[in-house]
Amino acid sequence: MSTQIMVNLEKQTKNIISVLEKDEALRNMIYDMIKNQKLPDDQTCNIYKLGHPFLYASPQKVKFPLDEETKKDILLLKNALKCNTSSAGIAANQLGINKQIIVYTIPQSRVQLEPNYSSFDEPRVLINPVLDAMSVEKYYAWEGCLSIPGIRMVVPRCVSTHLSAYNEDGIFLEEDHTGFHSRCLQHEIDHLNGKTLLDYMQEYQELFHEDEIKHYPIELRKDTISDIL
Repeated sequence: MSTQIMVNLEKQTKNIISVLEKDEALRNMIYDMIKNQKLPDDQTCNIYKLGHPFLYASPQKVKFPLDEETKKDILLLKNALKCNTSSAGIAANQLGINKQIIVYTIPQSRVQLEPNYSSFDEPRVLINPVLDAMSVEKYYAWEGCLSIPGIRMVVPRCVSTHLSAYNEDGIFLEEDHTGFHSRCLQHEIDHLNGKTLLDYMQEYQELFHEDEIKHYPIELRKDTISDIL
């Protein structure tokens, strides 16, 4: 690329930045347009797989108000979840984002088994989430993970948990959850603590490829959840 072209591009970029800095309405309009777009699959579906260092590290806490980079990261996470339609949730470090953010949904299939909860298809964002007051009682169910494709495992999880987190508007949330909602939160927040479902493996007999799970003696585990988390 010639020097003159580089100079022209630099001038145009500075002009655009100058206009956006002065016009808040224009900035908001552009952001709304971007927010409603679905990014190409090659940008949203590049999930880090088991063995990548990012999966074993704890991302940094997010500061408020959110900066533009974090807003774009949230958009990327939402679109990644929509791209992977069989998944119920995703954590930021699964996409190489070094921030304490998870995005998840509650599928309609789970509501049929847990009538006390309503489903939501639009991804929900939690920032700097923490679980405490976790129940001593646990239950076993199948889980999968986008970072460990094709694998299903029986994982023990606390029946109930207490959640503290912020939404993307900076509003502090405190909630109690049970069942699948609690399990989903435990799985995704584990990612933010550098853990995967393999950390819970007790017996190799409880680890299956999804093509072979039909051979598993289901009667030993009455609660069999098949959603990928």
